Amino acid sequence: MLLLLSSQSYGDLLQWGPYSEVLQTLTGAGVPDTPAPPDIHFKSPTVAVVSWQEPVSNGAPITEYHLEWTFRDDQDFMPVTVCIV
Repeated sequence: MLLLLSSQSYGDLLQWGPYSEVLQTLTGAGVPDTPAPPDIHFKSPTVAVVSWQEPVSNGAPITEYHLEWTFRDDQDFMPVTVCIV
């Protein structure tokens, strides 16, 4: 093992060596992007159709979404009962 210290000159010791073989790597999938704001169409006072464009998955399949709602001035979110057609 060669220990190099800062503020030392090693110009006489360092030389170019042969190139290494090419190494290919594959990284894991990234976190999907956040969806854009949804389109909401109200069908009645208790029914709304919510849709959105699927975001970029960055290599990982998107298997589910969690939808929550709240009253405008409330801080407590509640899960949405979903029916996907």
